Amino acid sequence: MIKAAVLRKAKKISIETFEIPKKLRNDQVLVKIRYAGICGSQVMEYLGKRGEDKYLPHSFGHEASGIVVNTGVNVKKIKKNDSVILSWIKGYGNDLGGFTLKNKKGQKINFGPISTLATHAIVSENRVFKKPKKMTDLEASLYGCAIPTGVGMVLNQIKKIKKNSKICLIGAGGVGMASLLALKKKNIKIFLIEKNNFKISSLKKFKINFIKLSKIKKYYNEFDYCIDASGNSKMIEHGFKLINSSGELIFAS
Repeated sequence: MIKAAVLRKAKKISIETFEIPKKLRNDQVLVKIRYAGICGSQVMEYLGKRGEDKYLPHSFGHEASGIVVNTGVNVKKIKKNDSVILSWIKGYGNDLGGFTLKNKKGQKINFGPISTLATHAIVSENRVFKKPKKMTDLEASLYGCAIPTGVGMVLNQIKKIKKNSKICLIGAGGVGMASLLALKKKNIKIFLIEKNNFKISSLKKFKINFIKLSKIKKYYNEFDYCIDASGNSKMIEHGFKLINSSGELIFAS
């Protein structure tokens, strides 16, 4: 049996029960979930702030770690009993789109290529990645969204970073922390805008510069790069003003 979180409408989630299909689709992987994460986009989806949702009611979640229980006949990249990472980010492998399952009441519920807030997930092959042996299951769940998003902005979007470059990071949540760790490897001057005092206190050991929100205008036109990981439109507007005339703003929102 599968117990899964189903989004019925904005701000309404129910835990529903489904039979595990006797035969998986050719591209699918059945995974027993160990840890699942919730990111900002999932919260926005729950609140109904991502626009019209055409697939309600539908399963929920797009990042997790787990162990493979079974695979479809065309799945080649992983096998039964492999420890894996599940991610909304597409890798190589089959992907034939979503599907439906009937809950205990006989109602059809939509499932996408990946849904992870459940005891078990039925996921397309291209959303499954084999977990490195040295990585714990808890750590692995972060690689489904926060870490590749945050680190990816630094490694893939900032191409010409120099040692004398000045960079401002806005927000130190999951994505922001991943960006910060990647930036620390660059040995450049980092400034951080974060309103949460606990996070600020925890991050002092990183030897970075903190900018108070009340002082933000003093730093306009000062930075070569700005990364916004807050997902806040007002902070993104500040981000455009923080960069200099040749600066770049990168944001995940």
